[in-house]
Amino acid sequence: KQIISSENRDVANTGVQQKIQKIKVTFTDGDKVGQDVILEDDLFESKVGESVFVRYLKNSDGIEYYSIVEPNRLSVLLWLTILFIAVVVVFGGKHGVFALAALCISFGGVFTLLFPRLLAGSDPIITSLLIAGLSLFVVMFFSHGWNRVTLSAYLGSTFAILITVFLAKYAVVWAKLSGFSDESSVFLNLATNGTLHFQSLLNAAIIIGVIGVVDDVAITQASVVAQLLDSNKHKKKIEL
Repeated sequence: KQIISSENRDVANTGVQQKIQKIKVTFTDGDKVGQDVILEDDLFESKVGESVFVRYLKNSDGIEYYSIVEPNRLSVLLWLTILFIAVVVVFGGKHGVFALAALCISFGGVFTLLFPRLLAGSDPIITSLLIAGLSLFVVMFFSHGWNRVTLSAYLGSTFAILITVFLAKYAVVWAKLSGFSDESSVFLNLATNGTLHFQSLLNAAIIIGVIGVVDDVAITQASVVAQLLDSNKHKKKIEL
């Protein structure tokens, strides 16, 4: 709402300076809608009219604390999404449209199938493995069509994911990874009354994360081998 002051201050015992802004903000959401509050911020340089997220804390003595968490990036992300869609459609044509549709279906599967099943107590590894197989099927065959190249790439990717499941499961145990990465994991554990197994969730994240890697790699490899086969009919399959 208003930039009251802006100055550079020395950071204690560092020899560097940091810009500190004293600003007045107006709450547009939450319990304090319409209220103004003055706070100091050193996270980033704010401008009048910008939308930001503010953290509100109240200690046991009744003293209130306000701090800016981060800017509201929704409009920027929206424009970047529009640009991304436009580029995919312009350069990808019909295949680009199908790829976007497959991407939306994959995201839908994660949010409508994977997350609810995890919260319901289903095994994270098995659930994520099923979602990964479904997502790969949709993405590959929507984007590249039903042909021998896509089919071989899908079978190869599925086999790669199964290997990943095996390796990730034992690697996580061997490395003694707990799955608790930060304080949000602790809050999530408390909010779900300890029903989530975080080591298994870490494995599930690895499985979901590997989908984007094996998709492109498998399609590229399968296409190369198919072209080699077409141009070298006398080659044995083991040689290819």
